Amino acid sequence: MARRQLEKVRPTSADQDSADSLVKNLNIAVTNKPDSETWLEEPPKIYYASRTHSQLTQVVKELRNTQYHVRTCILGSREQMCLNKDVQSATSNTARSNLCRQKVSKRTCEYHTGLDRVKNDVVQNNKISDIEDLITYGEKMKACPYYLSRENHSRSDIVFLPYNYLIDSTSGNNQNIDLKNSVIIFDEAHNLESFCNEATSFEITSTDIAQSISEVDTCMKLSKELDYDGTYSVEEFTILKSVLLSLERKIDQTRSPSPQSSITKPGKFIYDIFKATKITFDNSEELLKILEEAIKLIILRMNY
Repeated sequence: MARRQLEKVRPTSADQDSADSLVKNLNIAVTNKPDSETWLEEPPKIYYASRTHSQLTQVVKELRNTQYHVRTCILGSREQMCLNKDVQSATSNTARSNLCRQKVSKRTCEYHTGLDRVKNDVVQNNKISDIEDLITYGEKMKACPYYLSRENHSRSDIVFLPYNYLIDSTSGNNQNIDLKNSVIIFDEAHNLESFCNEATSFEITSTDIAQSISEVDTCMKLSKELDYDGTYSVEEFTILKSVLLSLERKIDQTRSPSPQSSITKPGKFIYDIFKATKITFDNSEELLKILEEAIKLIILRMNY
């Protein structure tokens, strides 16, 4: 079609040679692979993102009604897809994730160990499934739906997932999402701005900090026990407690005059708080590692 259109507008002036060259190059493009051009060996992967899993379920349902037979997977959280009762009973997403990783590393989760039996199941991998289908399949086969969806991710043509797996880098990294050679579709994209605001915002209360300080005290005691084989000693946990106490004092100093009123500060104010509590770019990474170790210790105590 493009070649025919070019033939219609072929000039009759001194530009004839240039037009002939264009036709020649177009002929090469549609009949051969030019040596100078780099071609992608694989078709792009499609990421279809929506705000909620119920919306994704609807899209999966509509895809089933088409004549297309494509490899798909749907990504979800442990909260939605985990079948292990111990992990399900964890009180927060962070605790749930850490407990799951512990069980996986120690091979004490029957659903994860059962994954090897089904991850190459061609029938399951080629089926257009939503989260409910994966859970039903996992319960039947004693295999983890969460890790099964991750296995299917790498070999799927279309991946259904919630917004945060593309917007939140931590969630995306946990799911091994690589957007190279991909097509990204955002369902109801007018919600993206508000979703990005929510994804980069958080709420912390004085109660949260007080509970954190109490848990660090527990970590200091646990780190003295003979069976503790972690990276950090009581000294590091003492430093973490000092930082949290400073943070608690700083927040107390900036409270609003009454419960009915509020204080609004510019964005840079958070850096002033961190500076006052000796949290800097230089030590933040190390503090985060100590926090992660503290979480592991607390979860370990919950299970033993």
